[in-house]
Amino acid sequence: AQAYANGLGVEKDYTKAVALLKMAARKGVIRSQYSLGKMYSAGFGVQQDHAEAFRWIKMAGEKGQVKAQYNLGKIYRDGRGVEKNIKTAAQWFMKSALQDYAKAQNHIGTRLLEGKGIAQDKVKGMMFLILAANQGHKAAPMNIRKHSAELTTKERAEAETRAKKWAPAEQMN
Repeated sequence: AQAYANGLGVEKDYTKAVALLKMAARKGVIRSQYSLGKMYSAGFGVQQDHAEAFRWIKMAGEKGQVKAQYNLGKIYRDGRGVEKNIKTAAQWFMKSALQDYAKAQNHIGTRLLEGKGIAQDKVKGMMFLILAANQGHKAAPMNIRKHSAELTTKERAEAETRAKKWAPAEQMN
């Protein structure tokens, strides 16, 4: 399916990719559930359908797929295919961030610092931004600079210590 979706060794054919992804997704293949959801989200090989995208991405996210969890955060944040819910968005961003996904760490870090959908925790928020920056996330250093003045020297040192001791949960790709 990925070969057809990306044109790897075959002519790009989103319709074939979707057909193969559906077969695998229905059999419970987590990566295929996520990929099928992304196809519905973008309208590649199928009519764009945010509700159907949500359904498939949620299946993968509930099984621990890190990118699906991150995308569920975005779906709930934006209200695409579901009712907008910043608390649920933060929960999904956190699940992905705990698996060491830099994009999710940047999102949950800023949410923790701002108390957006989750109880404010400046130290934990800064720790996640540091972790994202350490992985090369492009927006994380800017977010660190933006929020640094909000923390005391002691809080910033604690965030750095926590980042050094960080051990992510097991990641499922």
